[in-house]
Amino acid sequence: MKKCMGCGEYNISNSDHDYCYDCFQELEEGDLESSPEENFQLGLIERTVYTAYIMFYQKNKTKIGYTNDLNSRLIEIKRQFPENKLVYFREFSVESGARRFEAWLKGLSDRDLIKVISDFQDKLKKVEKI
Repeated sequence: MKKCMGCGEYNISNSDHDYCYDCFQELEEGDLESSPEENFQLGLIERTVYTAYIMFYQKNKTKIGYTNDLNSRLIEIKRQFPENKLVYFREFSVESGARRFEAWLKGLSDRDLIKVISDFQDKLKKVEKI
């Protein structure tokens, strides 16, 4: 069992999640109190963007997570694993969206995860050519 980041109890059976069901529902309800447009505007004002990311480090190890400060998180991981590489990221205006996407990424097979990363890298290469 894993400890919930919300209530602090050891009641998370799925290691891909950070919150128990009740705490996640509560957080998601808070996110849904405002419209997507309001969440986006609030994010601009507070400069808060939630980012789900995938990094490769060491030999074939993958780190999947989400953060509200990607730059700080990258620096933190870089200190621990200097040979890391950010290979994918996606931004969200609400935390629950980033949490759900992170859990979805963690649930993918290795093959599907490589497909997601490959598609993203192909899009980056197209943008670089512009």
